[in-house]
Amino acid sequence: MAVEMWRDGEAWLKNDKIRMNTGSNEACKLYDCALTQLVTWRELEQYGGLEGTLGSMLAADPDFFLGHVLKAGVELVGNSGTPITVSDTLASLKRLRAKRTLTKHEQLHYEAMVDVCSGEVRRACDTWERILAATPTDLMALRFATDIYFYMGAQAQMRDSVARVLPVWSVSRPLHSY
Repeated sequence: MAVEMWRDGEAWLKNDKIRMNTGSNEACKLYDCALTQLVTWRELEQYGGLEGTLGSMLAADPDFFLGHVLKAGVELVGNSGTPITVSDTLASLKRLRAKRTLTKHEQLHYEAMVDVCSGEVRRACDTWERILAATPTDLMALRFATDIYFYMGAQAQMRDSVARVLPVWSVSRPLHSY
């Protein structure tokens, strides 16, 4: 799988209504690659696996906010096995947030990660549900919400979260089957 096959910033905006807010199409494509690996539970060794892909994505744009949110979510929600500290993750996101004005979408993802860092996982899920209400194709929000619902044993919420967004997911949409 060549990096050309992954979605760039324009494709994210056109197909998912998500503004990536980075000048690096390489970072956008690597975000897509990393998200795909996370969702499919499949390491793509040609990209260094999920960890290598996340590293390459942030090297392509060290200030890519949604990229940092994805990395934080993998570490905090996805339990990547990477040794992390919540305070370092939170400090990193706060530092990035202070550098520029976030879009509403980015701000909501930031709030969800702050809630996860402070142990307020139900509130984080509520925020991801708000994201999904506005942007039902945001697979990162859907994945993190369903992971937390799973960890909480909240089967009905997990089912309902997917059921709410499924009608807008055409079968041709990337990762529809997941």
